[in-house]
Amino acid sequence: KRRAPASDLWRLLGNMLIQDSAQRLDVNTALRRAQSLLVTKTAVATSEEEADLRQLDAPIIARPGQSEPFPEKLRITLQAPAGLLLEEQDNNVVVIGTKANSPAQALGAPRVGDIVRALEWKNNAVIITNDVELATSSAAKIPHGALFEILVETGKQWNTKQKFIDKSIATMCLAGGYRRRGSTRAACEDALALAASPKSIYRLHDPDYPKRERTEEKIKQVLKSKKIAAVVADGHGGSTASRHCAQRLPELIFAQKSPSMDESLRSAWARCVEEYLEVENGVGAVCAAIYIDLDVQRGVALHCGDCRVVGLDSNGFVLFDTSDHRLDDPLEVEALLNRGGELYEGRVRAGNWLVAVPRALGCNTWRTNGIVPVADLTPFDTNSLSALIIASDGFFDAFSSQDAALYLHALRLFRPLLDTNDLAATLATRAANLYSTDDISVAVVLLDHSSK
Repeated sequence: KRRAPASDLWRLLGNMLIQDSAQRLDVNTALRRAQSLLVTKTAVATSEEEADLRQLDAPIIARPGQSEPFPEKLRITLQAPAGLLLEEQDNNVVVIGTKANSPAQALGAPRVGDIVRALEWKNNAVIITNDVELATSSAAKIPHGALFEILVETGKQWNTKQKFIDKSIATMCLAGGYRRRGSTRAACEDALALAASPKSIYRLHDPDYPKRERTEEKIKQVLKSKKIAAVVADGHGGSTASRHCAQRLPELIFAQKSPSMDESLRSAWARCVEEYLEVENGVGAVCAAIYIDLDVQRGVALHCGDCRVVGLDSNGFVLFDTSDHRLDDPLEVEALLNRGGELYEGRVRAGNWLVAVPRALGCNTWRTNGIVPVADLTPFDTNSLSALIIASDGFFDAFSSQDAALYLHALRLFRPLLDTNDLAATLATRAANLYSTDDISVAVVLLDHSSK
């Protein structure tokens, strides 16, 4: 006898994740079926198979719609019919090509050799194991023109850090922004600001408490300028600090007189921090910001905490992304302890507060407990850059940097009428639909390039 195929477990899991409650397996039925499968597997297992069976005790998938179970995975957005050519190889469903003039060919993803793990659209999720017929029939059910997502394990051909030689001059920036309150939040603590000049600043930072309906808002118009500053801040313990960032940082950026963009952004942040230290209210914020000047074809990104900036090229590849300052980074923890900080239950103890990050804009109480507003700068050239995503951690709870880049690239390709505010709203809404319960703020900056 041989073990029952792993596809049985995947199919069981898929039936447990169906969104329609009438079709979804209830807990007791699912438990009985899982126990039956495990008994079958254990009864026929050989000594060589025992190590594999132990892995069944580990969680396979966290929640529907997330791609965490798959190593070296990508979440790719396509338009139906995608035009993928699939084949069973080594007990997997593998991409072997794309049809001419198809959405998959236009997007350039997925690529030959990628292993298909799941298809998702609206409230439907189909787990793919080694069944080509299931994959093709499921894809065929997706309405023509609809967007759907495919989860893949990447083949050897992928190189998401490659740099493309083709470069052109960026002539204009188009910027938009959106924020929404998290489903578990009593009030939105995120804040966002976009600026084209000292007199052209748009903000999403008004308090929304105590509203109980879902709160969401977009910047009212697309900013179009050769100079753009964007700020996204995520409040911790309240919105005072995040609102301060959105209110003051754009003004301070454009007030700087230094010829160095790096120095201008660094000085603006330092002044923003200095002003906030006068406030003693026990709340803080993490922040990410960018400043672009197309007259010099350069930009610089700043981040403090776990808000993030992602820059992508015209093919949907990540050119750069900022690294989060988090407590799961051993270097950040070591630096925190060296500053006299104290960890308690995985967080930083700061007076009566337990703070989730080692770096943040905060009051003096936070500073004296090792939480510092030290920001990192990432300079970049704009001649290879197609777009930027600046977002709070609520967005990146659902998306990796590369997933986000590919999603934005697909939206621009398959939904060309969406402006930057609509793109930001679509990105944030998708993150919420992927079960991110935190506040989500997203700013999108597109760079318009002339021919060489």
